[in-house]
Amino acid sequence: MDRRHLGWLLIIVLFCGIAGIAVPQGSIQTPPKEAVEAQKYKVKTELMEVRAVVTDRQSRIVENLKKEDFELLENDQPQTISFFSISEVEKERSRPAAPSKPEPARTVEVPQSERLQMRLGEAPVRTTLLFVDNLHLSFTSLNQVKQAVRTFINERLTDQDLVALATSSGTLGIAQQFTRERQLLRYAIEQIRPGPLGRDTLFTPSLAARLIHEGSGAGQGRVINSQAPIAGSDMTQTQQVYLAGAAGNAIRLAVDIVRRENNIYCPCSTVRTFARSRALQVLTEASYARRNTLAIVRGFAEQMAGLPGKRMIVVFSDGFTMYDSSGDLKNAEVESAISRAVRSGVVIYSINARGLQAPVTIDASRNPSTGNYDCNEPLPDPACFPPDPESLTSFANDSEREEMNAIYSIAHETGGKLYENTNDLAGSLGQAFDENRFYYVLSYYLPAGSDPKKFRSIKVRVRNHPEYTVRAARGFAPADIAKVEEEGKTPQQHLLRAINSALPLTNLGVSARADFMERDNDDKQVSLTVYFDGDRFQYREQDRRNSVELEILSLIYDGTGKQVDGISARVEAKLTTERMDQAKTSGYRYSRRLALKPGVYQARIGVREEGTDRMGTASAWVEVPEVKPDKLEMSSLVLRNPLDTDPSSKEGINVSELEQIRMVHSIPLYDRDDFCDYSFRVHAGSQTSKDLKLLVMKELLLDGKPLKQGDWTAISTQERKVGSKGWFDVEGEVDLAGFAPGIYELRVTIKDAASNKTTQRAAVFSVE
Repeated sequence: MDRRHLGWLLIIVLFCGIAGIAVPQGSIQTPPKEAVEAQKYKVKTELMEVRAVVTDRQSRIVENLKKEDFELLENDQPQTISFFSISEVEKERSRPAAPSKPEPARTVEVPQSERLQMRLGEAPVRTTLLFVDNLHLSFTSLNQVKQAVRTFINERLTDQDLVALATSSGTLGIAQQFTRERQLLRYAIEQIRPGPLGRDTLFTPSLAARLIHEGSGAGQGRVINSQAPIAGSDMTQTQQVYLAGAAGNAIRLAVDIVRRENNIYCPCSTVRTFARSRALQVLTEASYARRNTLAIVRGFAEQMAGLPGKRMIVVFSDGFTMYDSSGDLKNAEVESAISRAVRSGVVIYSINARGLQAPVTIDASRNPSTGNYDCNEPLPDPACFPPDPESLTSFANDSEREEMNAIYSIAHETGGKLYENTNDLAGSLGQAFDENRFYYVLSYYLPAGSDPKKFRSIKVRVRNHPEYTVRAARGFAPADIAKVEEEGKTPQQHLLRAINSALPLTNLGVSARADFMERDNDDKQVSLTVYFDGDRFQYREQDRRNSVELEILSLIYDGTGKQVDGISARVEAKLTTERMDQAKTSGYRYSRRLALKPGVYQARIGVREEGTDRMGTASAWVEVPEVKPDKLEMSSLVLRNPLDTDPSSKEGINVSELEQIRMVHSIPLYDRDDFCDYSFRVHAGSQTSKDLKLLVMKELLLDGKPLKQGDWTAISTQERKVGSKGWFDVEGEVDLAGFAPGIYELRVTIKDAASNKTTQRAAVFSVE
């Protein structure tokens, strides 16, 4: 490797990262001071964009409004609507490009290749973050949320949706990024783990805060000298009067809960001290979890500012408290998250993951206290007598409402809403999408001279229609959302930034695939293939040849987001006119073999055309399983396309030689009445081919929905040669006769008839 390449790799180390991934503190290297000082900054134009959904009394969306129908106020002062537009998310998904001039009405069938190019090449019409607040989810709630997200991915996600899945514990690594890949999102769902939840307790932050503020005088009261028992009570009159005059409900409830949950009864002073210590612990832990959750929501809202289409964050949570460790209400973090979302044009929807619950009193009746409340102490402690039964129910209900306030506020103040009191979490998520299929965009310039630290309220009304409900952002704090952009970056730095962007750069047509494929002739496990559209390059004529020079950067990240490989290469193609025409038709491919340990990886690829600095980026992910001697395993499912060539024999950039299969965004495109050939490798382990009794089943899905499922059939292994690593090859085909145009998913499942163990792989293709 020459010095130029070494210098480029040094840049990779300094600047690489993944958008949307929480990087461990201390893992990012700071650029040199002189480099930072050399950067120039500019503040973005202060144009405020407000997105409004209007509904009538029957909650139907109103779609016929114009700019003059709206009234927009900031701090109750009318503002001029400088820009006005209407967005129809559902219609944009299927709307063809407008013709340059009117044409006679006629029926024209758009080729599948063009439809596929439009679906996967155009900017998304909706960008959504599904935020699973696993720091504030019970085990039951988390399971319900994961199932709801699975249903959404399978039934509602479209090619024009850009979606990311994130958690408040920040544990998803490379899966925590915006993508259109259903497989990556499904993988992300399975990586969600419960947060560090404490045990199920009735000692809520709301109770803890009230206990702290109840005062240290709760243990003193007025005592009368009568010792006569009170009818129907085990307490004496002295105890009753002392209790009524001294102890508040918070300390009595706290002590009672400590007794229930810790089986501590005497002495009363010890129980009371323990309760106060427990209150401080509860508030400290709750404050930390709340700050972490809101910081991530705010960070993603900031990141989404430049993303296309309708921008939404859907928060799944059981709710969290707004009390800080001192027992005081803390609103600054919620207001900061709201302000950032509003200025980024992000609407937040909250879904109470608890669903429908039994009354609190039923749960409270479990494990009732049975101890001796007076503990035979000379002077009874009023805090140690049982509270009124209604008190626990009242405090529990108050606590639940308080924990809903925060997720209600971040939704309501950004123009969204809170969904609660339902077990249909997937339905609530669907409603959030349905309610935003049509919305108005109102933009105005922020008034000059306003106090940058002062909160600005926003109101949107429809003139002459008081019966209409307008859901829009309600305000923001400008000082909290200052944003700058960097200038003066080198071409290599721009390429790195493009690679790590949430959206692919499409100035050059680039797509990629990464496939797990162990071979007997090398010690590598993954084939990485990058495809280039040959007609996108600007060829230069040189020495009677047509030349194009490219800079290719490929970065490989493991599941935690750590870079494990990075290669920079400059390649030049000098083609005859005939070869250039072939390249424009069939494109190029760049192949590499990678040695990767078991785990999940993402490859991020950036390509820059020398001389024009036009760029294109792509990404692909692959799972490398742990192959054991007796484990049934299969390679990636490979369709008959340029991946059939052996990258280990000729790595680098080559004109694609298999012209019969066209590629659109790395998806093979077949004609109807053709055959889709496929192949894969099966790991036989220590067994010989004669001992194997394997079955195979094929399934087809159309646009994510099951279409056809075949029967289990035996795989003939008698004449198959098992390689030195325990693998042998299997081939098959799908007859595409009668297939309608669309995107199909082929799933192949292998089963060991003896052990009943299975393994499955899938591949996507399109039919024109």
